[in-house]
Amino acid sequence: MREDVINTLEVFRYACIHQSQNVIWDREAVKRIEQTLLSHPKLERLHALIYQNASARKQLDWFNLSTQGLLKKTTYATIADIAAKRLFIGKLIPLLAASEIPIILLKGMAFNDDLYPAFGPRGTSDIDILVKPEDIEKFDILLAELARPAAADNGHPFDGLYEKSWIAKESANQFIDVHTHLTNPILFKIDSNALWATSYKHPAYLSENIRLMNDENTCAYLLTHMINDTNFYHYNLIDMHELVAKGKLQNLTIEKIVSEWGVSKAFSYVQQIGEKHLLTDFNLGAESSNHKTLFASLNWFFIQHVMLISASDKSVLQRIKQLVTYFLFVDNTKNVLQLVKKYLSIRFS
Repeated sequence: MREDVINTLEVFRYACIHQSQNVIWDREAVKRIEQTLLSHPKLERLHALIYQNASARKQLDWFNLSTQGLLKKTTYATIADIAAKRLFIGKLIPLLAASEIPIILLKGMAFNDDLYPAFGPRGTSDIDILVKPEDIEKFDILLAELARPAAADNGHPFDGLYEKSWIAKESANQFIDVHTHLTNPILFKIDSNALWATSYKHPAYLSENIRLMNDENTCAYLLTHMINDTNFYHYNLIDMHELVAKGKLQNLTIEKIVSEWGVSKAFSYVQQIGEKHLLTDFNLGAESSNHKTLFASLNWFFIQHVMLISASDKSVLQRIKQLVTYFLFVDNTKNVLQLVKKYLSIRFS
């Protein structure tokens, strides 16, 4: 595996709030983490986690003074940004209540104040919201009181996000992505009724209208993200680690959910990556991939080499990576072929 990926995974492990007793950090490791942070600006969204963990572990002074200042500054900026996003969601609550519309928070704003504390949040670029398809027209009307629509280019069948983007009227830096589907419905089969029925009130908001998916559905959702992003070495590994650390995942339920969604193969590989690099204690009893088979070897080669090739969003190379990822890690090949058929019909119509 590439050295830069190994170093990034070490940063991920340090960013995890819940640590295995087998993890022992020394000054040499912290210096490697510091160098990786400084050379990879995209890791900025983890700065608050790094800063708070270093403080809690009494290792902050192991970083250079300039790095300490950078981490502190970014942490305060992240806390302020999450607070602004939280305030926007708060303004939505009375509107949702009046229209009797529930929403499910997704990704960063779902995890903050649940998996991550307010004083050490995970940075996120926008507010992702899931709305029932039958509620979307009414939701758009109420959201228009607080935000304005933004142009979005997501009509390609490989994108599969089915989202509409908005910008908050009071802040040009606050983006809201509204989804009517969690992910591509051609590739992944999700029981929407069960998903909403098993959702629960977000602990940070005193409203039944602001909800979270249960832990098993959240786990499956993270897997679809890794597949769509063609990257299993992603921030979502940290989210998965903290989700598992809650200790509420049910063995039989998670096996059933990932099978129904069509992400069992991906789950097996993510378990192994998490256990090896983040020391995540899955202990779920799910079956692991057989490393001795030629197919498993091909998958690991793809994960560790081809997936890590840089490609700009929606480029030809990224589409090829997506397609191969789908064939290797989506459980139902017929679904992938159906997606390809749809793409070709659009491409050559």
